[in-house]
Amino acid sequence: MAGKVCVASLVKPHGLQGEVVMKIFTQEPEAVLALSPLSFDDPARGLLHVTAIKPAKEGFVARLKNIGNRNQAEALGKGLLFVERDSLPDLEEEDSYYHVDLIGLRVLDVDGKEIGEVIRVQNFGAGDLLEVRISERKQAPFVPFTRDAVPLVDLVEGYVQLGPDDLTGL
Repeated sequence: MAGKVCVASLVKPHGLQGEVVMKIFTQEPEAVLALSPLSFDDPARGLLHVTAIKPAKEGFVARLKNIGNRNQAEALGKGLLFVERDSLPDLEEEDSYYHVDLIGLRVLDVDGKEIGEVIRVQNFGAGDLLEVRISERKQAPFVPFTRDAVPLVDLVEGYVQLGPDDLTGL
């Protein structure tokens, strides 16, 4: 899978030694150390090499290579931080997927008929939800991303298949 994946956002400078506050979107925050360097959406802004992170009230405080004072940290500004999709490690757990790999998949009903497309993966605290665009509907419904609701995910063929109980209302 090609493309960029957002793994963090740069929020603001922290202290006088060039540290920054980051929000980290990976399941394991320490992953940004291994994924470093991170890039902004605008390549002209350069790459950030994260050398250390620690939890903080507002997210994580990160130390960056070649950023040694507050002025340098302020010059970075705010922004989303990305890595190449191909640099993400393979997931070892069966039935584990990167959200980015699910977006764009066709959605099939139990008979294999295409009924929509996954447009987002959301998590409001109770588990992942697939947001599905269905052509004849204005509002995209959410489908719980559980084995019962979505018994089949085929990344190679590019689809997810919904279970019979999760077609009500679609």
